[in-house]
Amino acid sequence: MMVEEWDADSGGKATMDQDAFFDAIFTVADMWTDDTQAVTYVEFLNDLMDTVRGVWQEALETRRGTSTCCCVFSSSRV
Repeated sequence: MMVEEWDADSGGKATMDQDAFFDAIFTVADMWTDDTQAVTYVEFLNDLMDTVRGVWQEALETRRGTSTCCCVFSSSRV
């Protein structure tokens, strides 16, 4: 499913331009919020950014061997 979504959002390209990225992120926010109020979207996107930042930090620490997390992250494409 993820590969199909990537292909649709990127137009079948290996990369995604800024406009396509913003459209995709907007779609995610629209799907995962209960209303269309700007404040709801902002709160969701801030939470998403914090989550991604935390996962990224844990992945870096895991690669460096300094993580206290029991999770293992892979850089392979799913």
